[in-house]
Amino acid sequence: MKICEAVYETVIGQSLQPVAGANDLFADAQPCDALYESVYCAANRLCARLGTEGEDADVQILLDSWQRICRLVGYEMFRCGEALGRAAGGSGSGRPE
Repeated sequence: MKICEAVYETVIGQSLQPVAGANDLFADAQPCDALYESVYCAANRLCARLGTEGEDADVQILLDSWQRICRLVGYEMFRCGEALGRAAGGSGSGRPE
C-alpha cells in the first residue's frame, strides 16, 4: 500500500496499521464524527421520505461518489504536499519528519 493510501485509511479510521502522525478524524469527539452522524441521519430521513426500506440506490450512489471524490482530493493534496516538501528541501517521503 502506498503511503498516501495508508495515511488516508488512518485518517478515515479504516486502517489496521495506523500511520504515526496521522489522526483518525472519525474517532469519538473528532471533527468528522458528528459530521458523519449528520450525513447518516439525513440519508435515513431521505430514504424514509422516499419510502425505501433502509437504502435507496440513488442515495447510495450520492454517498459512494462523494466518498470517492474525497479520496481523490485527499490523494492529490498528499501528492502536492509531498512535491512542495521536496521543493522546499524536505525528504519528500510523505512521512512526518
